[in-house]
Order: sequence, then structure tokens, then C-alpha cells
Amino acid sequence: MRVFFYLFIFLLSTVFIHAQDIEDLNEVLISTSTYNLNKKDVPHKVVELSKDTIHFYTPQTTADLLAFSDNIFVQKSQLGGGSPTLRGFSTNRVLITVDGVRMNNSIFRSGNVHNIISLDPSSLSNVNLVFGGGALLAGSDAIGGVISLETKAPSFSESIKLNSLARYSSAAQEKTFNLNFSNTINEKIGMFNSISFSDFDDLRMGANGLDDYKRKFYVVTNSKGEDSVVKNSNELIQKESGYNQVNLVSKIHYKINSKSNLKLGVYYSKSSDIPRYDRLIQPSDNGLKNAEWYYGPQSWLMTNLSYDLYKNKGWFNNFKSVIAYQNFKESRHTRRFNNLNKNNRSEDLDAYSMNFNFTKVFKKKHKLYYGLENVLNHVNSKAYDHNILTLDRNLISTRYPNNSVWNSFSSYLNYKFQPKSYSVFQFGLRYNYVYSYSDFKENNTFLSLPYNEFSLNNNAFTWSIGYTNTKNKNLVWRSSLSKSFRAPNIDDISKVFDSEPGAVTAPNPDLKPEIGYTIDLGLDMSLFSSFKFGVSLYSTYLDSAIVRHEYSLNGDSQLIYDGELSTVLAMQNAAEQLVYGAEFKLDYKLNSNLRFSSAYNFIKGSEYFNDETYPVRHVTPNFGNTHFVFSKNKFEVDFYALYNSKISYANLAPSELSKSYLYVKDSEGYVYSPSWFTLNLKAKYSINQSFTVFTGLENLLDKRYRSYSSGLVSPGLNASLTLEYKL
Repeated sequence: MRVFFYLFIFLLSTVFIHAQDIEDLNEVLISTSTYNLNKKDVPHKVVELSKDTIHFYTPQTTADLLAFSDNIFVQKSQLGGGSPTLRGFSTNRVLITVDGVRMNNSIFRSGNVHNIISLDPSSLSNVNLVFGGGALLAGSDAIGGVISLETKAPSFSESIKLNSLARYSSAAQEKTFNLNFSNTINEKIGMFNSISFSDFDDLRMGANGLDDYKRKFYVVTNSKGEDSVVKNSNELIQKESGYNQVNLVSKIHYKINSKSNLKLGVYYSKSSDIPRYDRLIQPSDNGLKNAEWYYGPQSWLMTNLSYDLYKNKGWFNNFKSVIAYQNFKESRHTRRFNNLNKNNRSEDLDAYSMNFNFTKVFKKKHKLYYGLENVLNHVNSKAYDHNILTLDRNLISTRYPNNSVWNSFSSYLNYKFQPKSYSVFQFGLRYNYVYSYSDFKENNTFLSLPYNEFSLNNNAFTWSIGYTNTKNKNLVWRSSLSKSFRAPNIDDISKVFDSEPGAVTAPNPDLKPEIGYTIDLGLDMSLFSSFKFGVSLYSTYLDSAIVRHEYSLNGDSQLIYDGELSTVLAMQNAAEQLVYGAEFKLDYKLNSNLRFSSAYNFIKGSEYFNDETYPVRHVTPNFGNTHFVFSKNKFEVDFYALYNSKISYANLAPSELSKSYLYVKDSEGYVYSPSWFTLNLKAKYSINQSFTVFTGLENLLDKRYRSYSSGLVSPGLNASLTLEYKL
């Protein structure tokens, strides 16, 4: 019934929209894993983080860059991370693409995912955010939306173009260096290269706020392997949060002729060990539960080869293909307090993908996009424990079955009808088939699962209907109704891990895709050439939602995992979710030098399971920002506020209540996530064409606060200085 209700609202809005006067949008190219679209043709909400925005804010990581957008909430379990949430969906329900290649892989988890930091923001030319069900554009996972990251391209206008950057920020004693340069070898060949290194010490939290957040104690280990809890000499320093990282991007473009070109890209990122801060502050009867919990060096390698062909006749006008290989390496290392044995689990994943995409124009008013995609993931998983004194090793159960396979095939078509230059109708259909295989023979030595192997075959049709109208400068309307999906991946199906204190997640061979139905209505209004207002209303109903709930193996609801009796949980198609909200944006140009803007996001969500209603885990607090921006000649300054609302005890998801140590207690003893706001200042001054200075003072009031669901306490007063040199 909900689907028919959405369809009725969509058709009603389309009839109403058709009568409106609408302004023409600026052209913005959105690259997904399938095809390129102009922003004005996309019936979903699209937000661009431009090169100028990235340049001005000089963010520490790409996660921090996304946090500067109006509509993305970023969670941090540790300093070396950042998990973006779009409209109440996060992790493996948000698709990330890099230069048209999907970064999401088959071990992206339902818990917070931090792969976004593998790409340095200094190498980005722009970021496009497509909100709402984007499965037609990019396949599985795009329920909350698509984050499309575009790296800088070679410049053919100059023989050599060089940029260098050095940044220091005080809260984590950050030291970052970046060098990128573009050079033209000849009129047909251009290259771009970027290398960056960042080093972060332990993060300092704010001095003014709740004592609950202070890092009062931490664990030290002596030469005999004995652990002790010691008092932190400076409780504002988040001991064991620092890390470092290197990022590389290298691209070469070859213009074969006026109608075709070839592009090759190589991307690499590697971190140091990254402490998992939220697990290091987890309490127990002895004081702290874990003596050690860190991610080993996280590395990401991608190579992609794309070919573009343009012609004016035949069964296509444009052809675009992308062939890519990625390798992901990650590991987890954990040791309980006063336990000599450390558990070490590592993953090595190879991802192969191919896209073949075509565009055909029929008499200008009709355009057809169609294509094929294949994605293959192969997961290697190893595990052992070792005695930290004797170094003796023993095999233990792996996080994922070794040699697991996840294979996706899809085909799509999207029809665009443009009866007028300002009016666009679109309808699209995509078929998806996903095969996965897991072999548990090795793990059954430790777990005694009721099967040695299993395979899954899932398929789904997704579709999208949309309308946009961009007639004149007064109003812009858009509306869309879409069906999206997420196929269960290896992480959903086959993972074994301690998902929360006293619980272990077990495999489930009966999972099916979760299906999302999204309606999205939007209005952008301009008045007097200086005032702009935008509003988006959306609602997503997620059917057969994959959620973690109690489960049994061989009739048992508990098992021994890593030496601890744990309740058995599993990912199951056991719930329905309804997430809805509204996004507002106001922009007012006070005069030629001063601009005011403000954005706010209202969001609500409920999960329905076994006739009970629960809050949805990744539905964030209401949040927003307000900016006063002054610019004149070579100088620009932004004085801005960021703010989040409170989430009460009644609105905390059950999985969050199990992590009560991350929250604070109200007067009645119930935990909740407090509201917070910060005042901040960013400035840029261009000394000349070569030298630019950027300064910042974030969290001017030095407030101590923790964002919802985060383990890390946010930075206190943070002074930053960035020097940039261009040649």
C-alpha cells in the first residue's frame, strides 16, 4: 500500500509541477559507475562540493570535507576514520565511487565504514552527492545516495602546473604535506600526479563540557605482559588515537583523436596502525575491557582504464567503458585486559569491475542510456592468536570464510524525454543478479556451524521515474519515485565477529536483498537575484531490511567466541524501516562582499520488528549550519556555526544502548546524546598568484562534545595554518 501511496503523491506533484515557472540550472556533470548526467537532468537532489569549496576549507581528510556539506552527517569511531550518513542511511547503504568506479566492496559492513579517508582531499577536483535511491545510476548499495568523488585531471592548457601544500593544526598536532603537479607531454598526452603525507598525534578534546567524556585512564603493559590501568596526566588528551597515512594518485590521459580518448589511473593509500578508540575506552569490572584494539595498516590500491568514444551515427552516440582492479587490505588486532593472547584477523580482498555504457540520441528530444556491469570480489581471510611474551601462534576462526566469492551482473536502460528545453521526464529500469559463495570448512574447526559451505543466488529489478522542470529564474521543481536495493554481501552473509559487548554475529545462509522505495520532492526558489531558498522532502520505506537480531545455531542461543560466552546474533531480513525528513537551505547575498547562508536537516525514522517499533540506528540528530562569508579582492573569511540536536534515551537504537559508555546520563539515570554547537572561523589570503595562506580557528569556545554514535570526542579549540604554493 505504501508504494501505491507514493505513486499517487508522485503523479499529483508532477501535474502540479508542470504548471510552474522554473529557472535553468547550471550544468554539473555527475559521474557514476554507469554514465554521466547533467545536474539539471537528475530528478534526485544533487549537491556539488566544488573545487573552490575544497580549496577554501583545506580539510584534513575526505571525511572532514563531507562534514562541511549541508546534508551529510559524519560519525567517527576513531581519529583515523569518518563514516558518512545520507538521509538516515550509512555504511553499505551508501555507494561511494571514485572516478566512476565503485569503492564499495563485499566486506563493507553495516557498522561504520571508514574507507572514505583512503582518498586525500587535495587530489579531488569536486564531489557530487546524489541523495535518495540511486540504484538505477549505480547498482546495489545506493539506498541513501551516491558519493561521487572526482580526482583532478591532467591540464592540457599548461606545460607544467604545480601545487604544493603544508598544513599544521593544533588539536592533533597535525602535519600534512601535499605535492601535486600536472604536465603536458605533447598535445595528445597529459599526466597528473599527487602525493600527500599526514601525521596526527593523540587528539585533544575541548576543555569546557561534560566530565563523562574525559580520557581519565588508559592501559599500559610492562615487559612481563602485565597490564595495569594508569591515570592519564592530561584527561583532555585522547590517548591512543593518533596515526599517519600516505596517499598517491597518478593519471595519464591520451587523446587518440578528436572523438576518442584513453585514461589510465593508479591510486594508492596506506595508513599506520589505527587505534580503535571507542573500544579502548570500553569499561569492564577491572576498569577497561581491552588492553589493545587497533586496525593494522589499512591499504587500498586501484587501477582503472577508461575509454571514451564519441560519434554521431549508428546505435550509439557516446560509448564509455571502465575496467578497474582494486585491492583492499585491512586487519584487526585485539587483546583483552590481562590476557597474554592477542587475536589477529586480516582480510585481503581483490575487486574486479567492468562497465560498458552507451548513449543514443533520437531527434534531440529523446535520449537512451543503456549498458552492462560486472563486479567480482574475492575475499581472503586469515586469523591467528599469539602470546605476546612467547610469540607462540595458534589458528583461530577468521572474520570471513577464506576464499569467499561475491559476483554481481547487471544491465540497465534509462529513457529521457525532453519535450521542451526546460522540461525533462525520465524512466529507467535495471536488472541485477548477485551470486555469492562461502566455504566454512576451515572455520568449522572452531565454530561447529551446521554447514560446511553455502551459496546464494539473488536478483532484483530496480526502477526510477522522475521529472524536472527548469523554465525560468524563479522556481526549480523536481520529483522522483524510485526503487533501490542492496544485495547481501559477504559481510552480511558469512561474517563471524564480536558485534557488541557480550554478543557474537554468526553467518546466515537465508538472506535476501533489502528493497527501498523512495519519494523525493524538491523546490529551489530565487528572488531579487540575491535571495535563494531550497527545500527537499523525502521518504524511504525499506522492505526486508537486513538488521542484526538474536539468532540460534544448532538450537543454541549462546556460544563461546574468543574465550567469552556470547549471545548469538545474525543479520536477518527481519524488519521494515521508514525514514523521512526535510532539508532546508537559505542563501542571501547581503551585498557584493557579504553573504549569509543557513541549512538545516530534520530527520526521523522507525524500525518495525516482531510487532515492536524501534529507532533506526543510523538516523542522526537534526543538524545544521549557519555561515557569514565575507570576500573582497584577495581576502575571504567564513564565520560559521555548526549544531546538532539532542537524541533522547527513547530515541536511541538498541545497538546504541548497548554502548552506553559513549553517552551521558540524564537526571533520571537514562543515557542520551546531548545537543551541541560550535563557533568557527576560516580565512584565506592570496599574497600573490603563487602564494596563498589559509588559517582556521575551529571550536572557538573550546567545547567538549561527542557527535552521535561516535567513539571519538570531537576536537577542542583547533588552530590551523596552511601554506600553498602554485607554479
